[in-house]
Amino acid sequence: MDEDHGPSQIVPQGPARRSVADRLNSVRKTFLTRDGLFGDYDYAFLFRPNIPFLRRHRQASPFFGLNDRLPVFLALLLGFQHALAMLAGVITPPIILSGWPE
Repeated sequence: MDEDHGPSQIVPQGPARRSVADRLNSVRKTFLTRDGLFGDYDYAFLFRPNIPFLRRHRQASPFFGLNDRLPVFLALLLGFQHALAMLAGVITPPIILSGWPE
């Protein structure tokens, strides 16, 4: 019964603090290598339509975990898609309420 079940046992401790050189090396690896920029993500999956009744093999969508690192290009691409979706949600209600175009 001596076991400590406090927060330090439930939530794992984070990684130790990294030095400035380690951080710079990580940034260099992210922006200056093919793996950091593009990764091994299946980009064709993003652009292939899912057409019903078309005979194709079923493929699971590529998945990233909560703390996984995204390739830079994929993060920019998905961020741009998100910005366009937000823009449509912000612009549409005023257009509907104004009754434009009449």
